[in-house]
Amino acid sequence: LRRAQKFASTKPRAPVFVAMPQNHLSTNTQAAVIDQDKYSITMQIRPSTEDIKQTAKMLLSADNPLILSGDEIRYCQAEAELLELAELTGMPVVKDWSASWSKPFPTKHPLYYGNYMATSRFPGKVMLNLGSRMPLAGSQFRIESDVKLVQVRLDVENLARVYPTELSIVADLKLTLLDLIEEIKLLSSLRKLK
Repeated sequence: LRRAQKFASTKPRAPVFVAMPQNHLSTNTQAAVIDQDKYSITMQIRPSTEDIKQTAKMLLSADNPLILSGDEIRYCQAEAELLELAELTGMPVVKDWSASWSKPFPTKHPLYYGNYMATSRFPGKVMLNLGSRMPLAGSQFRIESDVKLVQVRLDVENLARVYPTELSIVADLKLTLLDLIEEIKLLSSLRKLK
């Protein structure tokens, strides 16, 4: 149970299935009750400066870049930073088909484009995946081969697994977005951003 709790509570977090033999449910046992903090792992990993600079340059030089938002935005409590990045750059935000329960971006916002559509004019040449699992390629979800994909996730297992990825970043989404916003502001004048 302790291992299940650790897996479920450590970012990027995931559901846990616990199976017990039926005869164990009708017996008494003893176990030490230990504070969960003794098993906690901080996952506030900051991205490298080089990765942030490269990502900012790619986004600023791209035509029709797109943000694909996923559940890790919520896990990292980065909703406000995602909104700030989208409004700062004017980039539209979509979600993948598998993230139905999570609402990392306001659905009534003019930059929210709903589910990712492979037939949309977005992305142009750059797609920024922020915490999305990236579903398997199919008729509803595919990315053209000339699109440069930048992925930021805490879940290494699902990072750069299905699609060719220009840049893979293992980092906390909130810290990544804070650094990316600052770098974009440094590289661009307010006039250009407007």
